[in-house]
Amino acid sequence: MSTHYEVLGVAPDAPVDDVRQAYVRLAKANHPDRRQADDPVRKERADATIKAANAAWNALRDPERRAEYDRSLRPRSSTSSMSGASAAAASGPPRRPPDWEPSGIFVPQVHSWWFRLLPVAVVAVVLTGILVFSAYATVQDSTGPNAAPPSTQPTYPVGSCLLVAALDTGPKPVPVNCGTGNSAVVSSIVDTPRPCPPDTRALPLDDNRTTLCLKSAG
Repeated sequence: MSTHYEVLGVAPDAPVDDVRQAYVRLAKANHPDRRQADDPVRKERADATIKAANAAWNALRDPERRAEYDRSLRPRSSTSSMSGASAAAASGPPRRPPDWEPSGIFVPQVHSWWFRLLPVAVVAVVLTGILVFSAYATVQDSTGPNAAPPSTQPTYPVGSCLLVAALDTGPKPVPVNCGTGNSAVVSSIVDTPRPCPPDTRALPLDDNRTTLCLKSAG
């Protein structure tokens, strides 16, 4: 059975940077994305190589785990260690790929589409939650105990006729049929406090926003 050093093709005393470079080179060469056109036998061999490389890198990347692993190799013959060093020398100096750092986790190709769609799914769920919450809040505002009551202010369209009733709270418009005695016609409507035309009489409504401009129906 090969040691982790033999799997990666480095010497037992290789610095961690050399171990990382060897791991990256081996992982990239046997990644499933590069083995799509291979036959099943080669794909299986590449998968086995990646698993062994992952195990080796996981054991050698941490100084404590590496020291413990080195202690477990001491009963082995020095011939095995020398063969690993010879293999590393024969393979030439490893090259560090630019702007690529191993994460220690390789996702099988069959599941890679799910990882690509995961951020989109998370955003969709968050937006849906925001929309549902906003709709619920709108319904609560319109139907809750603090919701504004529907307007009961009668409308007085231009051209309609009314009488002005003198009440204790002030003059109030009372809709009547045109032709009724002492009735007035709504000639225009303005926003309070804008003045009415000079030839009309102003009658502010209780909403404090609307003023009726009245002319005599006679």
